[in-house]
Amino acid sequence: MRVLFLTPSLPWPLDAGGRIRTWQLLREIQSRHEVHIYCVRQDGAGAEAESRVADVCADLHVFERSPMPVPRYWLAPAPESWFHSAAFEEALAPAYKSGDYDLVHIDELLLIRPLCELSGPPEILHHHKLDVELCRGLHLAGRASLVETMRWRGLEELAAARFCEHIFCSDHDATEFRERHPGAATHIVPNGVDLEYFKPRDEPRDRNELLVLGSLDYEPNLQGLEVFLDSVWPKIQGRRPELSLVVVGARAASGFLSRPPAGVHLVGEVPDVRPYLARAGALLVPLDIGGGSRLKIAEALAMGCPVISTEIGAQGLKGDFGPLLARASSITDLAELLLDWTRPPSQGARAASVTNLAWSHAADELHAAWTAVATPPQA
Repeated sequence: MRVLFLTPSLPWPLDAGGRIRTWQLLREIQSRHEVHIYCVRQDGAGAEAESRVADVCADLHVFERSPMPVPRYWLAPAPESWFHSAAFEEALAPAYKSGDYDLVHIDELLLIRPLCELSGPPEILHHHKLDVELCRGLHLAGRASLVETMRWRGLEELAAARFCEHIFCSDHDATEFRERHPGAATHIVPNGVDLEYFKPRDEPRDRNELLVLGSLDYEPNLQGLEVFLDSVWPKIQGRRPELSLVVVGARAASGFLSRPPAGVHLVGEVPDVRPYLARAGALLVPLDIGGGSRLKIAEALAMGCPVISTEIGAQGLKGDFGPLLARASSITDLAELLLDWTRPPSQGARAASVTNLAWSHAADELHAAWTAVATPPQA
């Protein structure tokens, strides 16, 4: 099958969950389908990024960003304007009319507006997250405006009216979407992990070291970490001062944690997170706003690293991971788990169900979704 794959940016470097998910799915699916990528160049993406992405597709077209015109700018959520490209949009109509493609895969909600007047191959829209729910949660936490939430809601309504077929990371997100848009057909393509890259190491864990891992320019990560440090960490330090917290993540703002609380250490961006996952007594996931890929949990479990998470943080994760995964109902409830937490499971443990998180399984589901949408219904 020849697939026109539209994505807002090059899925490289692999320093954010969305890029990791897109690149890994492309890597796995390339042997089954001929994928032609149209994308917008993000700041800092050079020849290496293009080369890496070209390795996992049949053809790559990269378009330069450009300012979004008014009045459309005032209707668009901020990410839609960030990734706007007039050249990208001008290339869409010829591609749709060419007859060269059996399917169009749209990799983010923010890309749909210029597609609404086009007709051509069957289409499927991939939601990495529920943008409306994410922005609503940020608004309630005082980190996004009501106007931005309404812009996302408008774009989602447009998507539901324009597209019949939708891909989600989890049953939870698909159910939420169908409740708002009952006519939508949904497909689940779960998140995964590279089981060869992330695997247990024969190294001792520091039972007193907790690890927070994630992009530090992603608002749900920042909001959750700030709530945890303000409301939970003082209790932990008061009763378990031997515990330390290591924060690893890219793109931390200048001055972030410039004066960290006692026991908290900011590492920032690292070329390889595996040494930290191999050493930590547990990965801590203090999230109370949904959205995003949450690949860090799968990566930790694949390395046999225990995970202590909120329910929202582990949302959509399927499988029995035994003592490797502990969940709390909220960020503040993490305190009870941490105060009772004693030691990680035996060295080198990896729950058997982790094998079901391989990207190959996710690619099977993507293949099934593409095939179902591109295959004409039988008379």
